[in-house]
Amino acid sequence: MLRRFKNQSIDSEGIESNYFKFINCYLITACLILLLIFCFTTNDDCPVVTIELDPICDDCNSCTDDYLESGLYCISKTKKNNVECNNDLCFNHSKCTPMCNYGKCIGPKACCKGSCAVTNDCPNITSITGSISKICLDPIFSCAYYLAFTHTSDCLSLIADKDIRNCLDFQYSATADLDGFCQYNWKCAPFYEGTSEPTETENITLVVYKT
Repeated sequence: MLRRFKNQSIDSEGIESNYFKFINCYLITACLILLLIFCFTTNDDCPVVTIELDPICDDCNSCTDDYLESGLYCISKTKKNNVECNNDLCFNHSKCTPMCNYGKCIGPKACCKGSCAVTNDCPNITSITGSISKICLDPIFSCAYYLAFTHTSDCLSLIADKDIRNCLDFQYSATADLDGFCQYNWKCAPFYEGTSEPTETENITLVVYKT
């Protein structure tokens, strides 16, 4: 009989131990849930910050938010459609309000900086090797820019103003002496007739290289 009572005592202690373990686990889980709720429902600094907007990660695309992840690497998140891209450099914002559409800033060709009636309407673009010649193409009314003796097929790397590189498309032609020739246009004023952004099919003839 004594042995039986001893076993019962041991079983009782095991049950109590498991009970307290369960309570401790429950309290820890509840505290973590409350901490997460606090982090997502207040404007105060959260104890743990994993991502933040950072200018060092700027990809020059006004339709992405650029983050520094844990201080180690950059990530870009596409903004929602129909959000104004009011700091985009490709458009004349006094003439229209371009909107984000699947990560691209879209607006009427008429307010694109590369839209023109005469050559003087085309803004100057400078290369790291010097000036670039320009002309307004009639009847499509798009600005075209030409740079010879490039010595590279990476035409965008030759644009001095890095902020407008995302605004430009280009075509590269290798010359007989391999010096190279680059032709540029503004993406929002492509070399075709119309007022809207070109579709994937219409854009297939444009050769695009990105730095």
